[in-house]
Amino acid sequence: MTRDLADLPVCLLDRALVEGELLAYGAGDLERQVLAAADRTRAGGARTVTDVALEPGRVPVGRSVAPLAVAGFALADEWFGSGIGPLEPGRPVR
Repeated sequence: MTRDLADLPVCLLDRALVEGELLAYGAGDLERQVLAAADRTRAGGARTVTDVALEPGRVPVGRSVAPLAVAGFALADEWFGSGIGPLEPGRPVR
């Protein structure tokens, strides 16, 4: 989500939040900035020990790829006995 925000120090922000540091801006401001960048460059994927990469030319832009990823992991369980188990997509945040 932050690939278009190269100057955003995500690891440092995470650490500051964990440590309870006060920031010069609020969470809502940060969320708006990150979501605006994410909306400009949509991407999706799912990962395990072996990557499950989605081919950009075959997966339409717009909807969440989470249901497709869940179906892929279910298929891996069925075909390969991977033992991942039942999953469900995350809930939409908007």
